[in-house]
Amino acid sequence: MTLKTTASPEGNNDVAVQIGDAKTVATNSDPSKISDAKLTENKRIKYRVEYVEAVTGNVLYQHESESLNFEVDADAASGAQPVFEIVTTVRAAQKSAEEFATLKKTPPVGRIATVSMHILSSAVIHALRSVVQYYPTQDLSSAVIKISAPYAILAHHYDELMEYREKFKSSDLKEICYREKDAYEHLGVLKAFLDEHVMPAVEAEKARNKRGYYTFDMYWVTLKPGTMFKDQWLDDDTHYAGVIHSVTGGSLERPTQEWTKWYWSLEYDGSLVERTLKSSFISKFDGESTLHFKPLDRQNLKGDEEVERLISYGKIYWNHMRKQCKYYKGATATFPHNDIDGLVMVDMDAYYEAFPGRRPDVMTNESDARTWVSDCMCPICNQKREADKQVKQTTLFEDFEGLPPKTLDELDDDQYLVLPSKIYSYVFRTRTWGKWSFSLLLHLHPVADRFQSTFMSKG
Repeated sequence: MTLKTTASPEGNNDVAVQIGDAKTVATNSDPSKISDAKLTENKRIKYRVEYVEAVTGNVLYQHESESLNFEVDADAASGAQPVFEIVTTVRAAQKSAEEFATLKKTPPVGRIATVSMHILSSAVIHALRSVVQYYPTQDLSSAVIKISAPYAILAHHYDELMEYREKFKSSDLKEICYREKDAYEHLGVLKAFLDEHVMPAVEAEKARNKRGYYTFDMYWVTLKPGTMFKDQWLDDDTHYAGVIHSVTGGSLERPTQEWTKWYWSLEYDGSLVERTLKSSFISKFDGESTLHFKPLDRQNLKGDEEVERLISYGKIYWNHMRKQCKYYKGATATFPHNDIDGLVMVDMDAYYEAFPGRRPDVMTNESDARTWVSDCMCPICNQKREADKQVKQTTLFEDFEGLPPKTLDELDDDQYLVLPSKIYSYVFRTRTWGKWSFSLLLHLHPVADRFQSTFMSKG
């Protein structure tokens, strides 16, 4: 298959694109007239198969193919620079190049192949950096961006990328960065690939999620990083909330493993309330399973009974960050859930002094947040940069960083939501520390000031 571009016989600015025996005419001035189907025909996607040594990962042999079917195409077509290439990596035993050249068109039996997309187009890379606000496990800083199948970051930002693409559909765009001039065409190539290979399964899973179910292989679809959510612990049916950091394992690995859902929530570390990383696990299962996970809108948390209950628990936690004596009636959060009816002292500072090893490991803003600003020095970007000088660059979750409970009286509901629903306090009767779950709480009353000062001095 060859690609030729020639001047249009009509003598205008149109370009005649010849692919094999087929010929189409598209205008240089209006990229929207190039159909998505034609974008995938003109070799703007390259497929490559590489065989690597199983232990070292060194590439032993590689060849280009026509599709994902590992077909050897010795006469790989030349043409315009590909928008991206699809690379199939096969881990195999050490062999010579001559031995690999004689292999069948499919990988060796019993070997595991992994597939990844290497994005080469600066327009697509620029688009990704522009629309992705939070995706800690995906490197977007490299000159070539590598994304493993099933291309989760692209599926999670499909709508944003297509909306970004539409901004460059007009034929009269004059003042755009050189990195954006091919955005409509190159994102069209990406769209055609995703529409064929990825999005049908994603849309089917989304429809399943709306019915309240999910499948093991496609669990990643609902776990978009940066999503605030509520979920349910299966061992005791209690609810919890957090923000998705990432997801690992599952069908993203070969062989398939259990899913690990990484998320963060807020917790006091002895000085400030900071973000802490946590995880939960999903074991493999067949068919469909009930989905307890529910994405939430940070700006609209009203109307969900469990969410409002978690917010109320967060308020209790926040109000008990300052040392105080309380009358507590209820059960402990840990087995055997002993009933307590008496005075307790809530003092997290004293608790961490007694058990310094239990201070949570906190996340830094630099570990997962990004505020991307284009490094392009073209006149258009320089002009935009100058206009945005007065605008403060903030990260998506900057208002969840370094909250001072001793001086800050109130939080927003989305901050309360991801605070713990349990707290430690000292039980005077038993002279031990206990962990209380607000869901098991019957009464928590303040004591009179005169008792407050007496017990606090003893504590």
